[in-house]
Amino acid sequence: MKSGATVRATGDGVVVFSSSRDDVSLVVIDHGTILTYYAYLSNLVVRTGQEVRRGDQIGEATAPHLHYEMRISSEEQNTKRSAIPLNPYRYLANASTFQLAHMPDSQK
Repeated sequence: MKSGATVRATGDGVVVFSSSRDDVSLVVIDHGTILTYYAYLSNLVVRTGQEVRRGDQIGEATAPHLHYEMRISSEEQNTKRSAIPLNPYRYLANASTFQLAHMPDSQK
């Protein structure tokens, strides 16, 4: 990923947080029981309350990396702030962009 690369939603959901402050931008999307977090963004194109579909642009990368996090909501505490971190590998391993990024250049 390079600076300025388009960052896209990894699934359908509702933006529950979208804000830029002190050169740090964060977008959080609620996909039902799973929340996705995206940080180190610029030019945010989504706002809180907006519905997004998988593949919709949410912003641009500010650096050659992206902070991407998945969390599963805790039903017992019934609050998004207590969401439990989730390893996204099993979800991303079948995604074509993930496979392409991890494919040797000679096979692309």
